[in-house]
Amino acid sequence: MKQVRSEFLQMIKTKMKEENLGIRELARRIGVSHPTITDIITYGNMPSFDTCIKLSKWLNISEETGLRRSGLLPLEPDSDDWVEEMNNKIGQIKDPARRAMAKKLLDALVEDEASAETQQLRKSKTKPASK
Repeated sequence: MKQVRSEFLQMIKTKMKEENLGIRELARRIGVSHPTITDIITYGNMPSFDTCIKLSKWLNISEETGLRRSGLLPLEPDSDDWVEEMNNKIGQIKDPARRAMAKKLLDALVEDEASAETQQLRKSKTKPASK
């Protein structure tokens, strides 16, 4: 049987410890059998797609992140984790005025980044050629 990635397994074990949960209680909370959780926790077996989705929700991570970290889907570059984290944070802003403020801030940061790149490009073009 295929093995779950150690990173995902550690996330589960850490949260179980934080919440003082045993295998049976975790299984009950997410709606799977305790042998299913035992197979994952004790033997490191890969969870099914459905179990991984339930664990991801319990871990408070997106379904896609859970599927990638478990090993059911291939990993993506680290930058995707950052983008997902920012998307999750933006999604938590419910007030329209605050959303508009966040957009203005992001727009300003992007504009500043583009301006810095343009200035760097101009500097590199105006340097005298070495003899």
